[in-house]
Amino acid sequence: VLNGVESKYQAGQNRDVIIAYAKNGEPLLNGENASGFEGDNGTGPMQLIVENQISKWVEHVAAIRIECD
Repeated sequence: VLNGVESKYQAGQNRDVIIAYAKNGEPLLNGENASGFEGDNGTGPMQLIVENQISKWVEHVAAIRIECD
């Protein structure tokens, strides 16, 4: 993931992986019942998105684990 993900449309090119905590200027929330829900930001608290790719994202990311050698 540190070097990106291979592009589906441009062979040999990688796309960045983005950790999003907001969408359209609103913070991502845990669901539609959360205070501050604005119609499309209930998919949080974070999303993992592959830049410039169709259907390459994961919603409801609750934790990210980093291991060092």
